[in-house]
Order: sequence, then C-alpha cells, then structure tokens
Amino acid sequence: MELRSPVDYSSLSKNIGEYLLEKPQKRVFFNGVTCVALIAAICWIYWGTRYFAFVTFDDGLHIVHNPAIRKGFSWEGVQWAFTTVHGGNWHPLTWLSFLLDYERHGLRGGGYHWTNVLIHILNSLILFRVLSRMTSQAGKSAFVAALFAVHPLHVESVAWISERKDVLSATFAFLVLDRYVTYIRHKSAVQSLLVFILYGLGLMSKAMLVSLPILMLLLDYWPLRRYESRTDPYAGRVDPETFSRLMLEKAPLFALALLFSWVTYRAQLNWNAVVPLDALPIDARVGNALVSYTAYLGKMVWPANLSIFYPYERTLSAWQISAAAISLVSFSLAAVRLRKKAPYLLVGWSFYLISLVPVIGIVQVGSQSMADRYVYLPLIGLFMTIAWGVPELMRGRILTPALLPVGACAVLIVLSILSRGQVQHWRDSETLFRHALTVTKHNDVAYNNLGVFLLEKGDNRGAYEQFVKAAEIRPKQCKYSMNAGVAQFRMGEYRQAMTLYLKAIATNPSCSDAYFHLGNVYFNQGNRAAATEMYEKTLRYQKDHADAHNGLAMILTKQGRYEEAKGHLQQALRTRPDFAEAWNNKGVVLAFQGRLTEAVLCFDEALRLNPSYLGARKNR
Repeated sequence: MELRSPVDYSSLSKNIGEYLLEKPQKRVFFNGVTCVALIAAICWIYWGTRYFAFVTFDDGLHIVHNPAIRKGFSWEGVQWAFTTVHGGNWHPLTWLSFLLDYERHGLRGGGYHWTNVLIHILNSLILFRVLSRMTSQAGKSAFVAALFAVHPLHVESVAWISERKDVLSATFAFLVLDRYVTYIRHKSAVQSLLVFILYGLGLMSKAMLVSLPILMLLLDYWPLRRYESRTDPYAGRVDPETFSRLMLEKAPLFALALLFSWVTYRAQLNWNAVVPLDALPIDARVGNALVSYTAYLGKMVWPANLSIFYPYERTLSAWQISAAAISLVSFSLAAVRLRKKAPYLLVGWSFYLISLVPVIGIVQVGSQSMADRYVYLPLIGLFMTIAWGVPELMRGRILTPALLPVGACAVLIVLSILSRGQVQHWRDSETLFRHALTVTKHNDVAYNNLGVFLLEKGDNRGAYEQFVKAAEIRPKQCKYSMNAGVAQFRMGEYRQAMTLYLKAIATNPSCSDAYFHLGNVYFNQGNRAAATEMYEKTLRYQKDHADAHNGLAMILTKQGRYEEAKGHLQQALRTRPDFAEAWNNKGVVLAFQGRLTEAVLCFDEALRLNPSYLGARKNR
C-alpha cells in the first residue's frame, strides 16, 4: 500500500510554512534546520546536568548502592541484567545501559545524566522523522517534535537517572513506528520481523509499551489511512474485514504485550510493589485515575508546580471526580463526533487516553497519585492534536500565515525557559526535595528523602526532623520511624533510637532493617546475645542482608568461632562485593586462623575499595 497525505490541507499547510517544502532542496534544508534546532534546544535546557549528582530517590537502589552495577559490562553483568527483577521490574536493556555507563563513568552522576540527554535528543529526531513520513507534513511534525523535546513535563524522564527506562523504551517505540511505515509501503517480511524485534527490545526497556499495538491501530486510521473506503474516506465506519486483517497483522505484537504484562506484574508482586485492594479500594483508584487524566492536561497547558512525587489524595471530593469524568467524556464525545472533519482529534485524544492506561493507577504500583514521567509518550497524542487542530481553527483568518509560525516559536521559547528552570531543581537531592515540599502538601516521601540526604551529609539533627515530619504524615510507614532511629543513634541517643526501632517493628513486624539497627544498639551496649538475636531476625526476613551477616560475623569472631564468622562474611561479600568493612573483617578472621597471606589480600581489597580505611591499613 502506498502512503498518502491524510487530508488535503494545502491551504492550511501554507499557513504554517509548508511552502518551504515545495522543492526537494528546500525540504532537505528545512529538515536539517529542524534537527539542528532540536539538538540545540535540548542541549541548552539540559546542559547543566553534566555536573548533577545522583538523587536519594531510587538512584541508590538502582545504581549507587546496587553492587551488581559494579560488575560493569561483563558476562556476569549481562547475565544479571537478564535474570534480575531488582526494583520490581524486568528491563534488561535498561540495566545494560547502566552497566555501560558504569564502565565509562563509574559513580559520577553527570555521565549518567548526559546519557539520558543524548537518548532524548535521539528520540526527538526520530519522532520528527516518523511523523514526517506518516503525514507528509514536515512543518506540523517539526512542531510536535519540538514540543516533545522542550516541554517541562518531560524533564523528570530526562533529568532523573533512574528513569532511563522512559527515554530508552521511547527510542524503540519510535523505531517500531518508523519500520512500520516502511512495512506498509513495501509489505516486506524482513520489515515485519524488524517491527517485532524492535518492539521486544522496547518492552525489555520498559513494559509501559504494552499499549503500542493499540496505538498502531489508531495510527492506521489516521494519518496512515489504512481503514479508508474508496467511496467515503473517514466515513466513521470501520470495515470488519479490514479491521480483522489489521488485528491479525499485529497479533504477534499483542502476544508479546500480554507476555510482558504478565512478567512485569509477577515481578512487581515479588517485590511487594503492587498495592493490594484492601489497602486501596477500587473506587479510590478509579477516582484518582479520572482526576489524574485531567491533572496531566492542566500541567501540559500550564506546567507549574511540578514535583518528583505527588502524594496520593485518598479523600478526593465527589465534585472533583465528577468534574473530571464529565470533562473526559465530553472531550471523547467531541472527538468521536468530529472524526470525519478532524480525524487527528480522535486519534490524538485516544492516543493520550490509551497510552496512559498501564500507569494510571488501576493497578497501583507505589504510593504516588501521578507522575510527570508517565506522560513522556502519551503527550505526543495531544501535541499532534494541537499541531493539526490550531491551524484548522485559524484557517482563513487575517494574518494567519504570519501569526502561526510566530506563535509556535513563542510557545516553544517559553516552554524551553520553563524547562531549563525545572532542570535546575534536579541538581541534587536537597534542591529537588525542598522544591517538592514547596509545591506539594503532606509529602512524606519528600521529607524522608530529604532526611536521607541530610543523614548522608552528616546533618543528623536536620535528618531526624525530616523523618519525624514524614512519620507524622504516614505513621504506619515503618521506615520513617526506623530512619529517625538511625539519626538518633548517630547522635548518641541510644535509648531514643531503640524506642523508635521498636516502634517501627510494632508497625511492621517484617521490617528487617529495623531489627538490624536494633541489633546495632545492643552490640554498641555490649549485649551480644541480644544483638545476635536481632541480626538473626533480620536474616529471617531478608536472607541477603549483607550488614546483618557482617554484624553476626563480628560477634562470632569475638567468640572464636572463626569458620562460622567466615561463612557469614562470604555471604555478605556475595551480596555486596564492594563491602570494604566485610573484606577487612574477613582479613581479621583469616589472621586469627594464621592464614596471613590471605588476610593481607583481604586488607588490600578493603583499601582498594576505600583508600581512607585506616582500620584496614592498620590491620595490614
């Protein structure tokens, strides 16, 4: 089948500068200028991220405190990437990208940030190419790609290292669509296979792409016009035979989507990331989903008060939910009613609604009500509606040919400035979470992560105050009381620390870290029996808790039980190969056993991992 322009908008195209593309030379020039402008805009917005640090929210889990990342891009690292569900997801390609970053940048956050930026640049360029090929209207396609490149709602996906899966999966999604266009034109089995392989790679980056086959069916309607009737284009009636053929064509993609949906759900269940229905009823989820759909629309138009975390509002009023539902239904009915005159409206609006379904909260993962990163792809549908709809509304008006390009440039400049400002909040954890606390209310996650940052910086008093505020908002979250206990312990307030650890355990008896920290209090007080009991309880709930194994090893060493101590240290190092203290303690055990050569090698490894480790240097 031959691709054609979806509708003859010749006069409309003239209004927004398509006259530049009447000749091949001008078209090549326009495409080149567009690509350079996209690259320049993104670099200007995100240039400072080269010097940004990791943040305490998920970056530690995925990279900084993840010993598997230290494997680098090795055979062992690749095996781990394809077999782990660390963090509650199976996305091996995202892990491989982090392993490659570690090979080059170690634990310097700026390098990881810049990788995200480069992928975002690539995405913007491919999106421009795909839309141009689909619609044959480079001007509008350039505007959509520019909105995608510079919109502030996309800052989170690009500036947050842990959201590498967003930008990476989008790359494969756009490549799928690019190959799909080629497949439609040439009906090649090779192109069909490439579509399938690229889709699989996209799902291996982030499973949110499970809705892509449905989005491809939408694009078949417009702009690809594969439903078109020879007698009545866009009649609003879908021929059952044509629809069945297009569905069958995408059957392998649907099968792959179902498989990855199941794998992801199981991974999140095993990680205890899925919120059960008894904790969050279905009516609350539906209400939040409706309000979130409209909230994203509002933030797209007015991108202010953006936050890394939006607390879940469990007391949404009836009028909020009703207003959101009425708005969504009204927009949907309007899109259906105008499908013949403005097919882009139906497709763009449906693209937005459908692509958000996997993350809209019906299956709730985490405690956020919504997240900016979730609209990295869905906003493309709305951008397409704007790019094609605004010129249609202004067709025939005076000065339209001049106003449209000027207005488009003005919008993009404003969005770029706002995005550059938003990027600055990602400089470090303190800046990021203090901003979140400024623009949101009752944000326990922001208080807790700010506290973790202050604790790492040595500000124990300041950290304790943040943890207390987090616990006041969500008293049933055991880690907030536990973290407050850690701050108290570091200030030498052992009795208060013990009280907070016991409170955390009372809130959640399976809170393994609370048992570990309570064991540290007993160990510090010289109560080895009680410390041993707490470390063993820690391991009962978390078998690979490296610190608990190390703590038990220290007690066993003092008791002269060297082989048992060595066994725990080996287990600790199996979990955390970069655990300098465990290497030092293993050296001590080997020294007591008279194996001095091996002991020296252990001390050397501890010093390699931590050159300022005076204890290991003295022991050596």
